[in-house]
Amino acid sequence: MKNTMVSIDFLQSQERRVNEEMARVQKSIDEIPANRITKRLEMQKELEPHLQTLQKQAIEVQMKLRE
Repeated sequence: MKNTMVSIDFLQSQERRVNEEMARVQKSIDEIPANRITKRLEMQKELEPHLQTLQKQAIEVQMKLRE
């Protein structure tokens, strides 16, 4: 029982970290002024693989929490 609670706590903290990192990356893109659209698009394209990796991690954590 205690191991299960520790595992759930770990997964929940991992989920929080992944979500915070996704928010941080998206915020860095959103902070680029609208008049710098080319720079914004370049940054979004550059960070897209990182965001996809984070999204996969978030899904994996959610699936583990449901088990």
